[in-house]
Amino acid sequence: MKKLLLILFLPLLLIACPKEDIPPEEEEAILAEADIGPTGATLEAEGISLTVPPGAFPATYTVQISEEEEEYADDFGENGASPAFRITGIPAVYSGSLVLRVRYERTPEDEYYLAVGEIAEISQSLEDPAADYVEDPEGGKAMPVYALYEATDSSGYLVARIPSPGQVPEDLTGSAYGGADEGAAGGVAGNTSIGAAGGVAGHTPGEMSGLKSTLGLGPFGLVVKAVYDFFTIEGTYFTVTCPYVPVRDKAISLARYMDEAMATYVGMKLADFGKIATVILYRKKKINVVVTGQDPEKSRPHVLIMPPLGPCTLDELGHVPMERYIWSAEMRLNISRTALEGFSDQEIKSRAYFWVYRMVYYAYFGDHMDWFAYASACWMREKFGGTSGISELSAALTAMSPLWGMEAGKEMYNKPLQETILEIGGAIFRNEEWHAIGMYPFVKYLDQTYFPGDKELYDRILKKILLGESGTPMEGIIHALEAPEYTWWPGFFKEYLTLELTNMSATDFMNSLHDISQINFKNETDTTWLSDGDYPDLSAKLFKVNFLFPEFKNEASLNLKVGPSSLNLDYVTAMAFGLKNNTLEYLDHAPDLTISNLKALKENGYSIMVAVINSASEPERVDPDNPPAAGDLLHIELDTRLQTIPDFNYVAINGIIAAADFKDADGTTNEQAFWYESEPRRGEMNMADYTLTASWSDPWFEGSDQTCSGTIEIQFDPARFPEYITRFSITETCEEDVAVHTRTITGENFELRGDPHPDLSVPSVHFYVQGTDVCKYLKSYDEVYTSYGGEILSQSVTGTLRCDEHSVLDVLVACSPY
Repeated sequence: MKKLLLILFLPLLLIACPKEDIPPEEEEAILAEADIGPTGATLEAEGISLTVPPGAFPATYTVQISEEEEEYADDFGENGASPAFRITGIPAVYSGSLVLRVRYERTPEDEYYLAVGEIAEISQSLEDPAADYVEDPEGGKAMPVYALYEATDSSGYLVARIPSPGQVPEDLTGSAYGGADEGAAGGVAGNTSIGAAGGVAGHTPGEMSGLKSTLGLGPFGLVVKAVYDFFTIEGTYFTVTCPYVPVRDKAISLARYMDEAMATYVGMKLADFGKIATVILYRKKKINVVVTGQDPEKSRPHVLIMPPLGPCTLDELGHVPMERYIWSAEMRLNISRTALEGFSDQEIKSRAYFWVYRMVYYAYFGDHMDWFAYASACWMREKFGGTSGISELSAALTAMSPLWGMEAGKEMYNKPLQETILEIGGAIFRNEEWHAIGMYPFVKYLDQTYFPGDKELYDRILKKILLGESGTPMEGIIHALEAPEYTWWPGFFKEYLTLELTNMSATDFMNSLHDISQINFKNETDTTWLSDGDYPDLSAKLFKVNFLFPEFKNEASLNLKVGPSSLNLDYVTAMAFGLKNNTLEYLDHAPDLTISNLKALKENGYSIMVAVINSASEPERVDPDNPPAAGDLLHIELDTRLQTIPDFNYVAINGIIAAADFKDADGTTNEQAFWYESEPRRGEMNMADYTLTASWSDPWFEGSDQTCSGTIEIQFDPARFPEYITRFSITETCEEDVAVHTRTITGENFELRGDPHPDLSVPSVHFYVQGTDVCKYLKSYDEVYTSYGGEILSQSVTGTLRCDEHSVLDVLVACSPY
C-alpha cells in the first residue's frame, strides 16, 4: 500500500530571528516572514502555508519559512516528492492546532500524512569517563526526529493539523475514562480536568505532575517535504512506518518485538492502563516509530526523543496520574534505514526491549535519567534480547563504580554537573551515565537473585524511589527488598569480583580495578598490619596481601578483623579471595575471618585479595554512638594478622595427677588419686578446624595379646594458634587381666608457652601447672573398670575432682618425635 507523507519539523522552543540580524547569504533563503501574535495569521510562500488560529500563540513571535536545500532535504532519499522547507519561530507552548498546507509533486495514493520532526541536539557517549565534556566540540549534534500526522488532499496540497504538545487525544475525553461524552471538554474522573484548549488545566505543557526538567533542545525548525511509498504496521501500542521495501521485514520484526516488550512490562506491573503506569495504552494515539533515510554521517542511526517532564507524584493508591499518559504520546522514535538493514534479529529484539523500557520509565520519572534508569534499561536489553549494548571498554573504565558506592560512586567521575541529551531518550548527567554502566552488574545481580520469585520487583523499586525522602535509587532498592542490605550487598560483591556478572576477561577486569591498598609481609613471622579508611553509603575497598618471601617454611594463617568494636558488625565484613592468573576465587567472609593453609595457597601460586564491605546506607545505623560529623562516611578499621603455624604432629600428656571419688561394686565410696601419662603420640593436624588428633592401639605390655587404644584431641583457638588451647580430651581403653579399664579426661582454656621445651630441640609449645590450680583446667575425669562379664567393678563419681599441692598437669605439642 502506498502512502504519501509530508515531512515537517516542529519547533518546541521559541527561536526568534529578527530580519535585521540575518546574514545576507541566509536572508536570500527566507521565502516568507511575519510577526504572529494571539490574534493569529496565515504565513504563505511558494508551495507552502502555515495558519495559526486565534488564541494559539500566547504572545507575538517572528515566524519564518525558508527553503531547506541541504541539511535535511534528503532524509527520505528517493521517496521524496517535493522540495524541503523549514519553518522557524513557533513557540514551545501554544494552544489548539496549527494548519499546514504543502504542494506535492506526485499523485498521492491512499492515506496521506505529515511527519513532524522535532530537531533536537543529541549528545554522543564518549569512551572515556574522564574526558572534558564541557569543552568537547563534538558533544552534541542537531537532528530531526519524526512523528506522523494524518493529512488530506486539497486541490494539489496536503493539509494537516499539528496539535500542540500534550494535547489530549479524543479517546481520553469520553465517558469510558470517567469524563464527559466523546469529544467534549470534560476530564478524567479522579485525576485532572482536561480543558478544551488541548492541555491539562492548571499546568503548562512540560510541567505535568512534577518539576520541569532542565532538558534543553537546540535550534528548531519545521521542514516540509512530500514523500511516498510508505507502509504502516499497526501494533497494539506502536505504529511503525517504513518507506523502504528492502527493510520491511525487519520493520515488521521491530513492531512485533516492541509490542512484545510492552506486553512483558505489563506482566511485570510496570505498565497497566489506569492503574500503575503506562505508555500509550489508549486506542488512537500511539507512539510513532519511523524508519527514515537519514544519513548516518549527519544524524544518529536511532534516536528516542521525550518531551521535558519531571518525576510524577503517586496518588494515594500508588498510581501514576492519568495526566502523565498524555505526554507519553509525544515520544518519538526514529531509526535510519541503514541502521535497520544492519541489525540482526537479535539486535532488533534487544533494542526493542531497551527502548520500550525507557518509555515506561518515562511515565514515572519524566525525561531525566538517573543511574538506575540507564542501568536497568541495559539489563532489560540483555535479559530479553541477549545484548546489553555496553562495550567491554566502557565496562572496564567504570568497574570501580560499585566499590566507590551505590550513590557516592557517581561523584567520582569528571564533570558531574553537565547534563546532556542522549539518543536513548531523555537527559542524564554524565556522571550518572558512567556510574550506570559501572552499576549494571549490580542490576543484573538484583534481577537474577530476586526477580525469579518476585515478578513485581521493578514496579516496587520505582514506587519506593518516588516515595522516598531522598528520591535516590539506593533508597528505593533498600525499601523494596525484603532482605537487609548485609545479605545482598556482600552477595553481589562475591559474584561481581569472581566475574559471574561481567563478560570482561580476568586480565581486563583486574587491570580496571585501582585504588587497591597493599598489605606487605616481608618475613614469615607473626605480624600485624593495621589500616583504616572512610566508607560512603554501600561501598567497598580492596586490599591486596603480598607475602614478600619465597615460601612458607611452616603452615600459616591470615586473620582479618574489621572494627572498631563499637560498630554493628552485621553491616561490615571482610571478604577474602584467592588471586591467581588475574582471577579471584571466593574463600569466605566474616567480620572476624581466618584464612588457613597459606603455605599451600602460596605453593599453588595464589595471593590474597580482601574486600572490606560496608553494607550500611546510613552510618548511624552501624555506629549510633559515633555518627559522622559530615559527609555521611563510616570509619572502618582492618586488622590483618599473619600467624605462622608450626607443623605439629606429636603430642604427649606427660603427667596428670589429681584425685576423685570412686564407687565400688558394693556401693562403697572412697577417694583415689589418679595418674595419667602417655607416650609421645603421633597425630595429624587439621588446619580446617585447628584440631590435632592422635590415635593409637598398642599391646598392654610387651608380648601381651591384650591392647590399649585411645585418642588424644587438642582443639586450638584459630585466632591465637598455637598459643591457646580451648579444649583437649583423652579417651583410652585398656584390656587388663581381669577387667577392661576405660577413662576419659577433658580440660579447657589454657595458654601454652611458645618457648622450646627445655629437654627438646624441635619446635614445640608446652603447658605446665602444679598445685591446686590444676583443677582450673581439668573439667572432667571419668573412669570405669568393667569385668569381662560386663559387671562394673568400680567407677568414678562425676564432679568430684580435687587438686592439692601434689597435683600436676603437663601437656606438650611438638613438630617431630622426641
